[in-house]
This record gives sequence, structure tokens and C-alpha cells, in this order.
Amino acid sequence: MSGAYPKPGNVYNYLASPTHRRVRLQLGSQFSCLLPLVATDSGDSAWTLLRTANDRGDSVIGSASHLFGVQPSTVRALRSAPADLFVDRDLPAAVIRLLDLCRPEARPKDVAGWQRLRDTLAAAEEGFGPITTFLTRAVVRETLHSRPGTRLALQPDQVPEGAVRALEDVLRAILASAEAERARLAIRSSRSSSPPFSVLSGHAADRWLAERFSTKQLLKLAGAWRMAWDEARRADAPARKFAEAQVYWSLISREYQTSNGLIIAPLTSPAALRMVGELKNLCLATTSHLERYDRACRLGQAYLVVVRQGKGQRRILSTARIELASSGDELAVRVVEHQGHSNGPPPPGCAEALAELQTHIRTSTAAKSHIQLGQSLQRARRNSRPTDFVSMVESGTRIKALQIALGEALVAEVVRHCVDATRRTAS
Repeated sequence: MSGAYPKPGNVYNYLASPTHRRVRLQLGSQFSCLLPLVATDSGDSAWTLLRTANDRGDSVIGSASHLFGVQPSTVRALRSAPADLFVDRDLPAAVIRLLDLCRPEARPKDVAGWQRLRDTLAAAEEGFGPITTFLTRAVVRETLHSRPGTRLALQPDQVPEGAVRALEDVLRAILASAEAERARLAIRSSRSSSPPFSVLSGHAADRWLAERFSTKQLLKLAGAWRMAWDEARRADAPARKFAEAQVYWSLISREYQTSNGLIIAPLTSPAALRMVGELKNLCLATTSHLERYDRACRLGQAYLVVVRQGKGQRRILSTARIELASSGDELAVRVVEHQGHSNGPPPPGCAEALAELQTHIRTSTAAKSHIQLGQSLQRARRNSRPTDFVSMVESGTRIKALQIALGEALVAEVVRHCVDATRRTAS
């Protein structure tokens, strides 16, 4: 629910309904803080679903627990909350999930406790951002777990620049990892009233991080994430450029020097094809041929390379078109065209250089992995909208950075935690 707090008239009209008066009065007497939210018809929202469930005679605790993805004990704790708890709160469900992160004994139980929650949340939001900010929730939780009267568990001046955003990125990376695993397991919700999987996974990740890391340890994690993100971005730069349609996927990840001193370099863009075509007076420079080769390279049906001199001399000697075919675990590498200047025969040594490259690709694990990654990306790009494909590659980089920052064992643990949360609610 968003927008202004409900008007009193809405509450009166809600309670005055003769059909459901008894269960509505009962809800108001037990959960006065929820009454204004349930009384307002907010469309197809969790509050409307809770209103319907209560009118049907369902348990408020059980229904709210399911609709918000929280423990029943969290809903029970709201019995002692003041009626105006959610005044000026655009995201009351976020407050409920924040309470769910706290141990039962740390949740407010009286007027002083609820006031402490309000004051702590206000101070944390002023220092770190709204309740939707991960570090804000972590600081509130840790503060509520300390003795009453304790100031915020973490002060804003203790937080390095960029740490708040880095922790948001960590959370996004966990959600991306959990979504990939959920898709692999084909988990689907059988209940239309269930919260979105992203909400359930996010809440589960919140809980896992809060239970494993103190706020000061989270700051260290933020630093580790920034370094891991830079490393992952460097490693995934070819995939990112490919996703953004700036380049073709290259046959080899870098220039290859052969034993006879020649260099084989991939051509990875239409501009490079045209430049070589014009330089060597090839048919590749004509519009019709360029369009045909460009399409083949984009689809991974062909890979173009040049053979040039080594030892500081960069003169291009020949151009070759190479095609790949897989048969089981074997990779066939075939030179389909190989031409020198003006479509003439290639100079001596060029054919031998290409033969050596073919052997390298067939026998090198790293070279085969590079090609397999490219083929996977090419298939994904053919089957996706451009924006979705770019997002998929970016998500892969996040997952890689998370594994560097946390380690594969901890990533597997938090992903399992998130997937289990969605599986329980989906069933």
C-alpha cells in the first residue's frame, strides 16, 4: 500500500457493514494497527486479500503470515502495537518484515518498546536511507537486539563511501543467484495470494545476512564486494560487449602467436571487417558481402580472423573464415575460406599458422571453454529480447562477483536458504 494514511471515515464504513461486522470488530480489537489498512480498499493488494480472508472467517495470524511471508509470531506481536503505528508509512509491509528479522524477545511488547522501534527506525533512515535500504534494516535489527537506551548499532560516520550501495548490490547478486536456482528447479507458486518470489527471496536473504554478519562485518563485506565486482567485470568484459552488440564473439580470446612467428587476430566488428576488406582489396568490402558476413558472425555461424606478421610488423598477410561443428565432446574446426590480397592465394606460412590454430582450439581446454561460452551466449541472444539479454549477462557478472566475495560454499548456503523460503510458500 502506498499514499496517505486512510481516513477515519473508511474505518467507520468498514466496521459498520452488517454482513461482516463481528469479524471486523474482532480484527479491530485484536490488531488495531492493521484496521485502517484492511479497511481501505487498495485494489489487488495484500491488504485487500487480508480483508477478504478475515471476512471469510480465516485466521488473521495465518493469513497475514502467508501474505507477507513472515512468521506467525511476528503477526502476534502486532497485537500490542499502537493503532497509529503505520501513520505516515508508505510501506507498512516493510515494517512487518523488519520485525520478522528480529528475534521474538527483541520485538516490541509495550508502548515504550514500540516507541523505541519508531525512534530507531527514524534515526536509521535519516543516516542510511529508507527502510527499503538493506543497511537500514540491518542497523535497526541489531539496535533492537541490544539493551534499551543503546544508540544506533552503527553510526553514519562509520560507513565508508559507497558501502550502502555495495551492500544493495550484494543483495541483488544473492537474488540473482536464487532466481537462477529456482528456475533450474522449476519452482512455481500454486497459490495466487503468495508474495512474489523476489520478495520472499529478499526477505530470506535479509535474515541470512543478519544472522551471519554484524553491521561492522557487513561493512567489510561491502569492501570485499567492490573488489570482487571489479574483478568479475574485467573477466566478463567480452561477454558484456557482446551482449551490448558492440562486437561479435571472437574465435579466440586474444591474439595467438604461432610457432613460425605469425600472429592470428580475430575480427570482432563490422568496422573491422570493412577495414580489412578495403585494405586487402577483398569482396568483403562490398555492402552485400559485408552484410552476409556480419550476419554470420553475429549468429556464430562464422568467425573471421587475419594472419599478420609478428615481431612488431603488423602487416596483414591473409584473411580466413572459420566454421565450427561439435560432435559429442569433439570440436571440429574448419577453414572455409583463406585469401590473400585481392582474393588471391595466401602468402607462404599462413596456411601452416591456421593449421596450428586449429590444433590449439581442439586441444586447449581454455580455448574450448571460451568457444562454449560464446555459443551459449549466442543461443541466449537469439532467444531473448536485447534488453533481457543484457540483463542476463549483467546478472551473471553479479553471481560471479558474489562467489568471489563470499566464496562458493556460503553462496550455496544462502541460495538454499532463499529457495527453501520460496518453496515453502509456493506449496
